[in-house]
Amino acid sequence: MRSVVFPMWRAGVFSIGLSDILRGVPENNWKWVLLEFDGAGTMPRGMTFRQLEEELMGREGGVSLGWEEVKDFSEGLHQEIEMRMVAVDWSVSVEFDTFLDSDFYVAVEARDSREWEVWEGVAEGLARSLSEAYLP
Repeated sequence: MRSVVFPMWRAGVFSIGLSDILRGVPENNWKWVLLEFDGAGTMPRGMTFRQLEEELMGREGGVSLGWEEVKDFSEGLHQEIEMRMVAVDWSVSVEFDTFLDSDFYVAVEARDSREWEVWEGVAEGLARSLSEAYLP
């Protein structure tokens, strides 16, 4: 498993968002599990931020999204403050504290509006391409 950490901001102005990261991920039929989210924008499935927050708190396994849903969600975001999301097979269960122990394809974490960390599981080459795109 390889990961890359890079800042959310370039030159203090240009924001790198989830949608930018997902552009490096091939079309897929994975289950994208949103385990944590704090930010601003359009929430998935027409939920309000409060509804999403309640869903995340009320479910041990997070909120499951398909590829089109996660792309739409990412494109509707204005700011990612904290986020933890992992892509797995639909049959796999994911827990908040042990998400990196699952057999995953990709895992993404936003930290304090400062940085991203992206792990590649089975989706090889993503960490390298993100490093080339977003690290000096």
